[in-house]
Amino acid sequence: MSFPTASIVTSRGLCLASLICSSSGNSLLLSDAFCQHRTAFIRNISRLRTRTPKKVYWFKRMAPPVFDATEIQRKLEETPEARFMKVGPARIHESSSAFYDPLLNKFTNMIMFKGQKELAEENMRLAFENIKKIQMEKYHATTDVTAKMRVELNPLKIFHQAVENCKPVLALTPIKRGGVTYQVPVSVRDKTAEWTAMKWLILAGREHEHQIHFRETIAKELIAAFQNEGRVIKRKYDLHKQCEANKAYAHYRWSR
Repeated sequence: MSFPTASIVTSRGLCLASLICSSSGNSLLLSDAFCQHRTAFIRNISRLRTRTPKKVYWFKRMAPPVFDATEIQRKLEETPEARFMKVGPARIHESSSAFYDPLLNKFTNMIMFKGQKELAEENMRLAFENIKKIQMEKYHATTDVTAKMRVELNPLKIFHQAVENCKPVLALTPIKRGGVTYQVPVSVRDKTAEWTAMKWLILAGREHEHQIHFRETIAKELIAAFQNEGRVIKRKYDLHKQCEANKAYAHYRWSR
């Protein structure tokens, strides 16, 4: 009499045993191969449980993701071997959408309070609406065609130019020498200057009366900074004047 044979297969495709079923189905005869494979399988499982997972440094060997199509084309033209490089995964907030802007996303995260991201995004959306209204009123109030062409109507371009105009070039850092603390002027990195400009804009937008909303004040501050005016631009110039006044201590920055 012939008996049907069934196989138990692991994820690696290895046959652990052959089960020989009787015609009545009441008894199962295990072969010797099953006992040997079962012992090896249990030993491997115990090793997997006690083995310490290795640290994976995959992101250092991968290129950061790029979302802009023009930026991708420029990188491929500069370095053709980038076509064969491994690219790391994007973060959860990064997107290839046409409406995604990394600088605006960073600014939204900076004005966020207690994790209220939706409220921060709503404030920025309404602030851009206020900027659009102010610029459209200025555009229609101007009769000269040349002056109309100079009026910027895109709030995103106004935002980028405002942050660029508020970036400080120098900053003061305290350095102690001989028991005396000197305010030494040092150059500022681009990332630090960008963060400082956005922080000044947020602080200027929050310095208002309680009857005025933040979305209205930040819109006015961005337009003023776009035109190289306002409190933030004055604060940057004051910092540069202090750095100019303390230039005699500039040699201390190499002895930190």
